[in-house]
Amino acid sequence: MKNREYLFLRQSRKTGFRKKLFACLLLGAVTLGDTMAQNVKRITLQLENTQLEKVLSTIENETGMKLIYNEEDIANIPSVSINVKNMDVLKAVKQCLKNTGLYATLKDNTIVISPVTQAGEIKGIVIDERSGEPIIGANVSVIKDGEMITGVVTNMDGEFSVNIPRGAQLKFSFVGYSEQVISPKGNEIKIELKEDAEVMDEVVVNGFFTRSKQTFTGAARTVTSEQLLNISPNNVLQALSSIDPSIKINKNNAMGSNPNNIPDLVIRSTTSLATDNEAGLNAPLVVIDGVESTLQDLYDINMYDIERVDILKDASATALYGENAANGVIVIERKRVTQAPVRIRYTFTPDFSFADLSSYDLCNSQQKLELERLAGLYDSSTGSMDKTYYEKLALVSKGINTDWKTKPIRTGFSQTHSLSISGRGGGIEYNITGNLTNNNGVMKDDGRKIYGLDVYLAYRLKEKLVLTLRASHQQTNIRNSKYGSYDTWLQMNPYDSPYDENGELRSLLSWDMINPLYEASLSSRNSYTGLVFKCTL
Repeated sequence: MKNREYLFLRQSRKTGFRKKLFACLLLGAVTLGDTMAQNVKRITLQLENTQLEKVLSTIENETGMKLIYNEEDIANIPSVSINVKNMDVLKAVKQCLKNTGLYATLKDNTIVISPVTQAGEIKGIVIDERSGEPIIGANVSVIKDGEMITGVVTNMDGEFSVNIPRGAQLKFSFVGYSEQVISPKGNEIKIELKEDAEVMDEVVVNGFFTRSKQTFTGAARTVTSEQLLNISPNNVLQALSSIDPSIKINKNNAMGSNPNNIPDLVIRSTTSLATDNEAGLNAPLVVIDGVESTLQDLYDINMYDIERVDILKDASATALYGENAANGVIVIERKRVTQAPVRIRYTFTPDFSFADLSSYDLCNSQQKLELERLAGLYDSSTGSMDKTYYEKLALVSKGINTDWKTKPIRTGFSQTHSLSISGRGGGIEYNITGNLTNNNGVMKDDGRKIYGLDVYLAYRLKEKLVLTLRASHQQTNIRNSKYGSYDTWLQMNPYDSPYDENGELRSLLSWDMINPLYEASLSSRNSYTGLVFKCTL
């Protein structure tokens, strides 16, 4: 019994000791945390255009911390401004030293300010990984301890030069490319940036400026040049409607495949009711390189010149363009020069068009004549229509069965030629593009031929000041088919031949119908030429 009481007493004493030890450790940890929290001093300070020495002296007096620096290091540094609230003192000092070539470190409650220890000058070039072309204006940032010390941008040839401290890293970034962070080895480096489609899709171009998609409150869609050309290399409207379901093309079936017919384009839905004489009432606003343009300009644009298309779908764009943007905005940004050496590019795009007549299930000559007889067209009390009926029956017996629906139809062959010369040198960028587009529909003798010349010049005056000039001349030759409306050909009777016994075109057919082939032979060419010259600075 005594042994059990002694064992219980010893265990109780051990348990009590453990509790006391745990309480002491917990109290020590809390005390240590409070001490460390008290050592992290903060400051609230606001000074404008003040000498750096005075700013550092003020921080020293306000916090009681020691700041050690060499007066010669800060003597020639221009005045600085600071506006911080309850900020860590070390971070506040680093903010004052930004872009001064000085660096601050904390040692034993003392802030030591010293010049950045140079590891040497790093030179290099930034290029596109896929094309190997230099990237102009790429950001090169010097990073140390997770903070940017300084930075530069690449010049017209994609080259850069920067001094970095020991242990620092270089971060390379550019819009549309993935960021790359490296620890440089050697004094000359070559950086290849990879395109990132997700990064390109994170910005929206509204014709005035480029804005992050996260801060853009409206509905927008970005389409790249590659996406357009993968869908249709010669019809930008068809490509956009295939990529974005909110864009709808209201086709005019009566015009068929007439290349001179510019279809109505609608984003999301109609906002106004149009009468028979109104066209384009619900069409979106078109902006090409920051200039308001027409739907015809978009229809005739050279697709190989397009860099990207931004579709602003809702009425939020009215804040920029007014009521004209109530139906949405299509913003086109054309390509600019990206490489230093002279580059010559030629593209040829053929296109074939075929008429699908499989949906037309029409009567042949025998069926049509029998249908007319059953309809009573040849019934008369005097028998005056009998002669007409037997004359047509004789034509059918001879095997006459004219397929009128194929007479005005052809296989349309269209072609697009584009030749561009671009380059950069001496601070000047240039791009000269000539294009020839010849669109032919499936109706005989219709067509649309476009001759275009586009000149782009850019001169960099300063680091962030660039003067650009874009001039374009376009000649459009339009030919309307002399074969008239296709409905007329569907109304012709198959037992009628367009030619007489001598092989000459008949002027009149049965039931006093005019022979459309004869009319086409008399019609003069219905065509006209349009000239457009534009210049933007």
